[in-house]
Amino acid sequence: MSVHLAEVPEGTPIVIWFQDEARIGQKNGVVRQWARRGSRPRQPADQRYEDAYLFGAICPARGTGAALALPQADTEAMQLHLNETSRHVAKGAQAVLLMDRAGWHTTTNLDMPNNITPIFLPSRAPELNPVENIWQYMRANWLSNRVFESYDAIVDTACEAWQRLVAQPDTITSIGMRDCAHVGQSQCRMNIDQAVLGFAGAIVLIGLGFGWFVTPYWLLLPAFAEVNMIQASFTGFCLAAIVFKKLGARSGCAFS
Repeated sequence: MSVHLAEVPEGTPIVIWFQDEARIGQKNGVVRQWARRGSRPRQPADQRYEDAYLFGAICPARGTGAALALPQADTEAMQLHLNETSRHVAKGAQAVLLMDRAGWHTTTNLDMPNNITPIFLPSRAPELNPVENIWQYMRANWLSNRVFESYDAIVDTACEAWQRLVAQPDTITSIGMRDCAHVGQSQCRMNIDQAVLGFAGAIVLIGLGFGWFVTPYWLLLPAFAEVNMIQASFTGFCLAAIVFKKLGARSGCAFS
């Protein structure tokens, strides 16, 4: 990954995104459904051929995503989706976008946004792309066992399903998180944690000094002085953690 990010300024937060497309059409799928025991539930089916493509990208670490429902999958559609994804990348961050080697992904006719760095997954390896699992989840919950009367109905349903997905950031994180998705966030978290520990250590020392020297009864009531020192130290540590967590969130870093 360091080769792909060689031109990215040092210190820029790195966020991992995954991208893929799914075809949604009138020849729809059938999945399990709830029914009374012993009954034989009916499920609708359609033999027409109208369809649309849902371009989707997710950032598991942030629990967010970007999508467009388009009539076809080609270079023009991919360009529109790249532009849409770019708008959702955290401000000041660089997105590493992992995707398969479809022709409209690898073409040199794409104008890649400045805040996106593409990395192509190995061929015939869909298990490396968690967006495939996102499609499975959406089909199982919102897109199957139904009939679409028109192209507009397909697009409306696809958009509604995606909006329901992004309203559940924990679901995106749960389904989409992979070890490689921790790359940028781990480095950012490590830097912030080091700063928190250093600053909190200084606050603890100040708290100890405050509890020892400022308490007017430290000679007469050592137990009372000890309580003051603990309270001051704990308060200082909590304030330091809160301050640096807020700073990290503003810079686009991820915390868990």
